[in-house]
Amino acid sequence: MLDLENYKKRGSGFIKDIANVSKDQFGKIKEDYEYEKSIREKQAKLDILDDVIYEKISKIREYDEHIAMLEERAQDIKKIMADPKMQISDIVIKKESVQSSETRKNFPDSIIKAVLKRQNHCCKKCGSLLITLDIDHIDGNNSNISIDNCQALCTACHRKKSANQRSKP
Repeated sequence: MLDLENYKKRGSGFIKDIANVSKDQFGKIKEDYEYEKSIREKQAKLDILDDVIYEKISKIREYDEHIAMLEERAQDIKKIMADPKMQISDIVIKKESVQSSETRKNFPDSIIKAVLKRQNHCCKKCGSLLITLDIDHIDGNNSNISIDNCQALCTACHRKKSANQRSKP
């Protein structure tokens, strides 16, 4: 059996040795080369498929987030329809106060209502009509509760913004 690694190391000696290769040995070398070539081609196709699968999984996750958001919106619409006195801003304000933690300062109701009015009850990023939303501190400083630091986002846009902020050093 021929040792191809030795041929690679020897360089020009390969040409002299190739003349001494029998047809059977040459056939085996060619078979090995074709086999390795097909393996490399299959691996390249698998790499492409991995990328496609990753993209599909990412899309599925994105769709799942949107479905969850729509289900949440549907629940809020049911609440609004059940109580004609309830307004969208009432649901938003209740949601904001539930999500807050001890170190986080909530925006006052007056600021939330002003922001919702300023944004026409639409997400600042994507422009979708807000039934449920997240009140966001623009600069990421949860203790800065000025109106200039407040924006209303849909849940999906707020998640993306938060994920981007966490990924930055």
